Amino acid sequence: MAVRHLAETYCFSAHYFRLPLMRSLVGLKPLAHLVGMTSETSLSSDFESVLSMSDQAARLGVPIQTTYDLRHHGRGPHGFRIGREMKFRTSEVEAWLRRLEEDDERRSRVGRR
Repeated sequence: MAVRHLAETYCFSAHYFRLPLMRSLVGLKPLAHLVGMTSETSLSSDFESVLSMSDQAARLGVPIQTTYDLRHHGRGPHGFRIGREMKFRTSEVEAWLRRLEEDDERRSRVGRR
């Protein structure tokens, strides 16, 4: 499937791919790095998953406006922009949640005294 897509994309003749797969790949030397790629190929393990503002709100179970407000007041997780959208690393969101839990724990201990 991927090889046929490459053929159509790069204007190779369709009959070229009627040959057995190994013989047909010989003519694809400039595209050899693409052979074996599928749409299921995932990102390298070096890349950490990121959340958009709406993804973050959905995971936390709060309205998206809450995430905007927290961010605006400097109380939200650290994020970065890709184009116009704010993105958040999942590790940063988890660290932010831990800080919130620790602060809440500290406040509740002080209130019990």
